Amino acid sequence: MKLVKIIWEDSVGNNGGWMNRAHAEDMCPHIHTSIGYVIRDEPEEKFITIAATLGNAGADGPGEYLDGVVCIPRSAILDTEVISG
Repeated sequence: MKLVKIIWEDSVGNNGGWMNRAHAEDMCPHIHTSIGYVIRDEPEEKFITIAATLGNAGADGPGEYLDGVVCIPRSAILDTEVISG
């Protein structure tokens, strides 16, 4: 299974109610780095899905149980690096 590092840009918002204009003007998107195993990556789709952890649940084998799953829109991806696989 392919392991990748993805650097991506995410929107930011305020869920706390009212804010002053100066704070709103200072807001900017956040840059994130995610490392995970590729779960879904179809070129015709507008996203890639990765999981940070693959669980091994007996007969099901590794990868049937996942944790730290994130689905990242391709339009938000700034850089991708294949670590292994």
